[in-house]
Amino acid sequence: MHTEQNTGIIDHKHSKQPSGNSGELRALIELEGNFIIPGYQRGYRWNDQQIYDFLNDIFEFYEQFKNGKENKIYFLQPVVVMENYNEGTGNDEKENEPEINIVDGQQRLTTVLLLNAVLLNPSNNYVPKNIDYRKSIKKQLDRDAIYYEFFDKAIHYIFSNEVEVKNDKPRFDIKKNKFINYTLTINTRNESDEFLKRVAKGIEPTKQECASIDLYFLYKAYDKIRQYIDEKNKKGINWIEFYGIFANQVKVLWYVIDNNDSGGEIAAFTRLNSGKIPLTNAELSRAALLNPAYYKSKDNKDDNQNLPDIETERGLISVGWDNLEYELRKPEFWGFLGFSENNHLSNFKDERYQTRIDFLLDFHFNKKSSEDNKLASFLALAEELKNAEKDKFSKKNVKQIWESIQLDLWKLQTWYDDNDLYHWIGYLFAEKQMNQALFLNFKDLEKDALKKKVKSIVKEFYPDEDKFGEYTYDTNKEECKKFLFLYNVEFVRSMKTAGKKPRYDFSAHHQKKWTIEHINAQNVEGLNTKEQWLTWLEGHLEVLTSIFPTDSFQKTDAPRKKDAVQHLSDRVEELMEKIKSSERFKSSELFEYSKQFKLPETKDEFLTLSECILQFFDKRAGETNALDGDKAPGETNVRDEDDVHELSNLALLDGSANSALNNSIFRVKQNKIVEEMKQGSFIPPATQAVFLRLFSMEEQGKLYWTVKDRQKYQDDIKAKRKGLLGEDYGE
Repeated sequence: MHTEQNTGIIDHKHSKQPSGNSGELRALIELEGNFIIPGYQRGYRWNDQQIYDFLNDIFEFYEQFKNGKENKIYFLQPVVVMENYNEGTGNDEKENEPEINIVDGQQRLTTVLLLNAVLLNPSNNYVPKNIDYRKSIKKQLDRDAIYYEFFDKAIHYIFSNEVEVKNDKPRFDIKKNKFINYTLTINTRNESDEFLKRVAKGIEPTKQECASIDLYFLYKAYDKIRQYIDEKNKKGINWIEFYGIFANQVKVLWYVIDNNDSGGEIAAFTRLNSGKIPLTNAELSRAALLNPAYYKSKDNKDDNQNLPDIETERGLISVGWDNLEYELRKPEFWGFLGFSENNHLSNFKDERYQTRIDFLLDFHFNKKSSEDNKLASFLALAEELKNAEKDKFSKKNVKQIWESIQLDLWKLQTWYDDNDLYHWIGYLFAEKQMNQALFLNFKDLEKDALKKKVKSIVKEFYPDEDKFGEYTYDTNKEECKKFLFLYNVEFVRSMKTAGKKPRYDFSAHHQKKWTIEHINAQNVEGLNTKEQWLTWLEGHLEVLTSIFPTDSFQKTDAPRKKDAVQHLSDRVEELMEKIKSSERFKSSELFEYSKQFKLPETKDEFLTLSECILQFFDKRAGETNALDGDKAPGETNVRDEDDVHELSNLALLDGSANSALNNSIFRVKQNKIVEEMKQGSFIPPATQAVFLRLFSMEEQGKLYWTVKDRQKYQDDIKAKRKGLLGEDYGE
């Protein structure tokens, strides 16, 4: 093969590079030539669900496009190609047309051809070939012409780092292309080639003709598409309009591998699979902001004087872009904005923000990227730049647009640095209440006015005292969670300490899933597995065996109660061993051959023994209260109280904790919380105070969360409410 690279001489016959620029967007109708599927690739294998999803996406885009929604392009993902030439005598023009190896994209391109065949099949009469559908979408194409040119330049800049597209040939000649007309040749699978050629000619395939596995999948896909289109036809689809949008607005990212690079194909796969082909809001927006068309040229001749200088301002934007990303990479600041370092646990979909400046762009333009519209903020930026260009940049230029984005981050950082605003606005971000509309309402206010405004919003999450009774576990769990989260935030914000003030750790908070749990829960409802029974028994055995040595039993009762503790402990250990033994036996090979032997039933034993343990604790708690001058024995048994679900018995806890722990008495939970604190786990500060009994130090050592505990806890909740509503900002 003669090329410039291997001869040192430009071969003008091939210098036109029909494969085009790597990184450009190509409409389906712009895909020309014969595409080769290399023999090492498996045949067509899309299943019914994949076909259905593909068609659904295309039709959803069609509806959005024709109704003037924001989506102007549907991306069909990258197509990775390597170009080859069909060498010959030079007498036949077709000998010099390129053959293009499809490295990645076979399944999509084949599906497009099958859909194209169904739509153009004369027997269906969906899109007659004697009708020029292009007239029906000419207005749409004209409407978006500037947008496409802008988009192409942005894409090209990303891939080549060149500022201009070096291709004088028009991207799309509407006179030349009328229908999707590329062909596929599948090496080593001649029967698949013949199938595609036949359906392209309008010849309907039959199931009997498709005996091989490759033809079976092609036939199933064609039949599925035909059925889908038939169903859509019943709804009165304008197929000519649909085809125009399908052929012209559905695009692939065209990625060309150097055909002299023996490792190019593997490198491309590696790059694709590692997600490094940049097609995000951030990369496209950066390319747009650095587009030389929006700056004065170096010689500054005949330039619009409203444009910024290319050598200084363009460099400043490039550096500033990196600085913004650096600031957003700080965990504490990212947590303040409502995000977690662990993507899958975030309150937001962090996968959208692998490049974190994407968040700032979404926030600035008040857009939400979604599966249907992943480039929402880029499209908004493109629109703003396009409008500025129409006004000849008399109102704003690229520098001013960039500075407005920077200003948003600067404002957020200013709020982050203020203790009160950090906590209140951080809470709003966490609860997904902070948006651009609210931001615009806040950003021009002086600090004191801003704090009053923010407080007026935050306090709505804190119930009035006379409504505390409405916030219960069984009737208003979600509101309880929001409220107790705010209480924890206020608990930290209002701390009076010398020196640097403590801050609620939003970053750590967002790394866990939180739930509302009873501080003291004395039932075993919902514990149905042996693992849960073991966890519950282990926790309560630890408390049981710790009672006697440090207990204040009356001396005359000491021997009897010691015996009772020992007896219960022995029963717990016996049941635990029985459960463990049965589990070991069930996991052994012997179990498969010994099912005739009935294993001992442990659930009834667990329920009976757990009730005995709780009754023992009930009695002990009542006696301790009586000795301390509190209520009579048994009166503080939380299991029998009507207010077990009220706020005074609820705390914010890690929702991933074992359910057996959540069904445990206070002392068991206390032991677990203390152990987690020793290991450095994040526990909300007010929850720490609950389980360390900082509100009621006189109740230290009690088995249960007592009436005094609950009263003092509720008093603090009310105090934090008064602090939030008062004029004291806590500074």
